[in-house]
Amino acid sequence: MTSALPNGRDLPDVAFYGKNKNLKSVVGQHLKAAGIPEAFGGLPEFEVSEDGQHASARFCWTTPEGWALSAEASFNFTFDRQGRRAWEGPWASSGTMRGDGHELSNETTDSLALVLHNALYTIQQMRRREPDWRWTLWYDVFHPEDCPDGKPVLAVGDLHGRLDLLEHLLARFRKHHFLFLGDYVDRGPDSAGVVRKVRELVTAGRATALLGNHDAWMMEALLDGADPTHWHHNGGLQTVLSYGPDGQAMRDDAAWMRAHLLRSVVIGPVLYAHAMRPDPSGHDVDAPIWGRPLAGDTPFYPLPEGVTHSVHGHTPLESAPLPVGLDDGSAAWFIDTGAVWTGRLCALNTKTWTPHVIEEDTADDHRP
Repeated sequence: MTSALPNGRDLPDVAFYGKNKNLKSVVGQHLKAAGIPEAFGGLPEFEVSEDGQHASARFCWTTPEGWALSAEASFNFTFDRQGRRAWEGPWASSGTMRGDGHELSNETTDSLALVLHNALYTIQQMRRREPDWRWTLWYDVFHPEDCPDGKPVLAVGDLHGRLDLLEHLLARFRKHHFLFLGDYVDRGPDSAGVVRKVRELVTAGRATALLGNHDAWMMEALLDGADPTHWHHNGGLQTVLSYGPDGQAMRDDAAWMRAHLLRSVVIGPVLYAHAMRPDPSGHDVDAPIWGRPLAGDTPFYPLPEGVTHSVHGHTPLESAPLPVGLDDGSAAWFIDTGAVWTGRLCALNTKTWTPHVIEEDTADDHRP
């Protein structure tokens, strides 16, 4: 029995290896069989650790374009009647282990196969992007250092369906590149309108859009078949209502978001991410979307070399915009003003570090 990878190659569902055979060599054989060396310009560096019947492998890739990726996969193994260990996680499907009748479980989640599938897909997507971009698993980097359109960057906090505030902002600032920090949907009155306006700006090259946790909930419910209950309880019902009966338009927007929203991006000396800085080790993959370092549940991860500031939304603060100076000399700005509740939307010019607040009553620009 074999399983087909996206590149058309087949891999055995189970790879036996004896008591003294090195697990790392087995992983390497499967990487080669999966066509990873061709995709990445060489066999990725990786380390394997095991404990009892569980193992994990950590991979680091650098492509010929200079893109660096890292990922971790876990898998299990079992023992056949001769005491040999059999790797069952990555490509195993429910069935019988060859030769001894031992039943295998269907191990696919967090498996090496999933990591390899995603890696191959990621490389394909990376190579379709604009040639002036360099991309890694944790942040997108503009190249050269300045914004491609040469305009100053205006970072914009969480919108949450407040199309009215977005339109006031766009009317006031016409010579900036907008860097939206995510959370376009949920809770507010016009999530559909916000997503469509952001789509227009990104398509026109006037904006860069990041992924927020509420956007992720929407995509998972509409595209992945996830239970929508949690999303609906956190403002998703307002999003559904904003689209009315046009469910296909909502799914189309979710598909667009999956294809275009970035986890984080670096422009010049500034890193932008919805919630917090990415974990450079790659262990905390959800940090840019979910982390709350101000609450103390996650650390302030170090910035890439040459980057001195980071800008985030996600955590609404009465005192926003709030700059936080760190011991390493860098600074983190938090600019979410809770616009959906307060009627105050914060934007930050990251060239002059000038904050602007748009308020719903007067649509005036105030500097706190």
